[in-house]
Amino acid sequence: MNIPAPSSSASSAPEIEDGLFVARFNDIYHKVHEDWAQEKDKFGKPDDGGRFHFSVTILDEDRKPVLLEDAEGPDDTLDLEAMTRNMSSHEKASSYAFLKGILTPVEFQLWLASTAEAPADLSAVSNRAVNIQVGHNTKGWPQIEAFLGPARALKAVK
Repeated sequence: MNIPAPSSSASSAPEIEDGLFVARFNDIYHKVHEDWAQEKDKFGKPDDGGRFHFSVTILDEDRKPVLLEDAEGPDDTLDLEAMTRNMSSHEKASSYAFLKGILTPVEFQLWLASTAEAPADLSAVSNRAVNIQVGHNTKGWPQIEAFLGPARALKAVK
């Protein structure tokens, strides 16, 4: 779940405190990190370097995207990712915990019942405001520690 360590050409870590935040859920995508591939991982299983990335954008108190300190445009938002090796319905899997914190209970049950032949329609998840727990890895980079459920709607000011 750690954000990869920066290369020598990467900028410094974005500044964000540990704690609870509201974020916009952006997407889940799969990416193969060839330099992470290994014949056998610590469990003795082959690792092709493939990871599922759970991408979010941190939101401010008005539910607007937080811009990076050195932002040059509106797309320079504070984005974080969590990663997992597979999309498993096993209760101990990271993907299970992540999805349980992103989806509503009904959507989660639809996901558990889905198959490759009959995928669940989870289109309502796109751009959903979710609660997340942010911490920092040992190198000082922010990371998503947990998804804590869909954020409640803001109350209207009277």
